[in-house]
Amino acid sequence: MEVLNNLELEASGKEKNDDVLLIRPPTYCYIVLQSCDSKDYFRQTRICKIICDCFKQLEISGRVWISYQLAVYNLLSSKRIFPIKSLQSILRTFYHLNSENIQIGTNLSQHLAHCCLASILASVPLYSAVYNDDHWSIDLWTLCVDIFLKTPDLLHLSLELMDCGIQDVSQEDDIYKTAIVLLRLLQTSSLSSYLVRDALLLRRISNNLQIHHLCPKENQWRVELNYELSLLPSVTDRR
Repeated sequence: MEVLNNLELEASGKEKNDDVLLIRPPTYCYIVLQSCDSKDYFRQTRICKIICDCFKQLEISGRVWISYQLAVYNLLSSKRIFPIKSLQSILRTFYHLNSENIQIGTNLSQHLAHCCLASILASVPLYSAVYNDDHWSIDLWTLCVDIFLKTPDLLHLSLELMDCGIQDVSQEDDIYKTAIVLLRLLQTSSLSSYLVRDALLLRRISNNLQIHHLCPKENQWRVELNYELSLLPSVTDRR
């Protein structure tokens, strides 16, 4: 799996990055992303799609999937900072290789949930220096939504990570980003049937955001978030 191992070289920081902006997530997510321009991002995306097509042709008895799991687990266990283009390659490869007949290890699932969290948080346009001429954030958000649709357990895991750590978040920007991510998820109609199952979890995260954290910077998100949550069933639990 030489191609997958090359992701480690790219993520190791050995490539030249003179003016790279680090996109740091809230404390409930451990992955820090390095910015890149759209040209580099979409070049990597095209290469990744070609590789994924090759993987599909090579897939026999799950051997590619086993190799992928090992390579990505080792990579995510040893690194905490990733170029955005590398992380999207990891997630895109997962999306193309994953199927109903494949089992995902618990430890790998946790790592992938952190990858999805870091990606959707990075998609919130808080850092103007990153988003001036970029559109990679739209593609990255769409990729994560596709993954959640294909593997709903990762959506649940991502929300659980958020729920477990939200009370420890103190930065105003992180509170705002978390709220906007929740709002965007709730406004994504294709995810609604899965979010209904996690209504209690979503309400708990929202309550912690609003009770434990004052966020004077922007109050509109409170109104919109409460409205979207009001559309969910009043009593439900994940089954």
